[in-house]
Amino acid sequence: MNKALSFLLIVLFLASCKTSKVSTTTPETISNQQVDQNRSYMYSGEKLVVEKSMYQMVEHLARREFEEFTGYILPEVFKFVSKEKLISEMHETFNDPELKMEVKNPTVSYVSDIQTIDGKKYAVLEYAYTISTAPESFVGETKFEKISVGVFNEDRQNWTFIDAENNKPRALSIFLIPNEVLDQVEELSAK
Repeated sequence: MNKALSFLLIVLFLASCKTSKVSTTTPETISNQQVDQNRSYMYSGEKLVVEKSMYQMVEHLARREFEEFTGYILPEVFKFVSKEKLISEMHETFNDPELKMEVKNPTVSYVSDIQTIDGKKYAVLEYAYTISTAPESFVGETKFEKISVGVFNEDRQNWTFIDAENNKPRALSIFLIPNEVLDQVEELSAK
């Protein structure tokens, strides 16, 4: 697959969804990890765990720890794209010496109250990060501002995420995201 197409596929994937895998980082261990270095947080309690989980996910991506990154992706996404294929494409694209891709400047600007619906915990959040490439003439720097739904994964005891597509939050219903949560996504995207 040529470099431009690989890059475009990864950027499109990152711009549209997130997925999950067994992670070595649980909510209890996140607070003392490197994600805390030089970062101040906006929230406390359970919202802080969601906020830190999102930062941790983006940090894994920035460090090219793709296996760990997939630990934060909603597991149902892997019914549509193979985790192995995603990891392979990410390795190929992010480690391409000609692209010199870098993920930086992650921010979480909003975390909703945690909702429990039918025994599952959900949160809606806004976050952003920048992807830069070299040479800059290829793509340069692109900032991604996203709205994501966090779903607590009871089996793995961590938060997993899936991004809402711009102007199409109801598309998340294929992942069994409840209407109450989708309503919050729509309200946030209308602002």
